[in-house]
Amino acid sequence: MATIHRDKQQFLAGVQTVVAVGNVHDTTPTAAECVTEFGTAASVGAGFVGIINDAAGNVNNYLVFSNGTSYYFLKFTKTA
Repeated sequence: MATIHRDKQQFLAGVQTVVAVGNVHDTTPTAAECVTEFGTAASVGAGFVGIINDAAGNVNNYLVFSNGTSYYFLKFTKTA
């Protein structure tokens, strides 16, 4: 099957996205917390990517994405 490239975008100057500074659970932000920070997964749509900087504490940061139905996240650890 051929690859369709119409959905791919190139960002020459880098990617900019939403950075939310909210107070979320320190190990697993809940779906409700993601909705508070970004809106519903359906409203931001599939492919949305955002960042949560937990309470601007410079400790817990999460990369969040939506598939249009649900939110998913990865927790990142600050370098030493």
